[in-house]
Amino acid sequence: QDPLLVRWAKLPEPVVRWPPSPLEAGLLDGGRRPRKLACWRDPWLVGGDGDDGRAPTLLLCSGTVDSATEKAVGGAVLAFSAPDGLTRPWRCLGLAADAAAVATDDETTTAGKKKSGGCVLPGRDWEMPRIARVPPRGAPSAEGSTQATPVAAAGLHALILSPDSCDQPPVYALGRWDADKARFDLNHAAGPHALDIGRTFYAATVWEQPPAEDGAAAADGGGGGGWGRAGRSLLWGWLQEHRAEVVPPPALTKEFDHAGCLSLPRVLTLVRRAAGGGVER
Repeated sequence: QDPLLVRWAKLPEPVVRWPPSPLEAGLLDGGRRPRKLACWRDPWLVGGDGDDGRAPTLLLCSGTVDSATEKAVGGAVLAFSAPDGLTRPWRCLGLAADAAAVATDDETTTAGKKKSGGCVLPGRDWEMPRIARVPPRGAPSAEGSTQATPVAAAGLHALILSPDSCDQPPVYALGRWDADKARFDLNHAAGPHALDIGRTFYAATVWEQPPAEDGAAAADGGGGGGWGRAGRSLLWGWLQEHRAEVVPPPALTKEFDHAGCLSLPRVLTLVRRAAGGGVER
C-alpha cells in the first residue's frame, strides 16, 4: 500500500501453494507416464494492466521428471490466476507450455529438436518465462524488402525462456498465446530460435507499451521510419560479466567499479519477406 515501495508487509501465508497437485498442474493427462515438478523459478506477471478487467496471469518456470524413475522429461511453464484478489491464494491453471507436449520421432524432448509444425525448447528446467507480443514491422514489397509503415498486428507472440542456467543462452518460440486459457501452443510454433548472439545476454525482460488513447501512434522523433511509440514491445536483459580478470561473485575486487550491466532496449518486430514467405527475425 506504499506508493514509494519503501514499507512492505509480509503476508501470513504464501499466495502460491507449492507444489500444486499433479492434477492441478496438468501432469496426469495425455496418456503419458505420471510426472512431477522438479523445481520452481522466476515468477512473471502477464497482462492485467489494461482496462479490460482481466486479472494478471502468473507464469512460473519449472521442469518435470518421471515420477517412477526421476529421469528428466523437460522444461515446463505453469500458469496461476488470482480470482479472489492478488493477496489471496492463487489458483493453478495448469501448464502454459510443456516440452513433453511436443513429441519427436525419437521421443527426445530436451534437445531442442522439433517435428513438423511444432517445436521443443531445450533444457531440463526452464527459467525466466516471458511472453512478448511481436507485431509485424511492415508490409512486404514486390522486391522482397519491407516498407517502413506499420501494419495490423498478426497476433503472434514470442515465448522467451532461459534453459537450465545462465551458462545457456536464452531461446524463443514464435506462436500463439491464448490469454483466456493461459496457454502457449508449442505444437504449432516456430523455433526454437536463439534470442541473441553469443552467451552474454541473459534474463530477458519485456514490456509492451500501452496504445495511445486516441488509437493513433505518436511520432518517433527521428530514426524510426515513422514508427510510433505506443503499442511497441520492448526487450532488454542482463549482460553477464565475462572478463577473466573479475573475480566471480560473491568475491569483491578493487580493480573494477562494476560487473555486468543491462542491455539497451530493443523494439521487437517481425519482418516478412515477399520472396518465399520467409521470416527475418
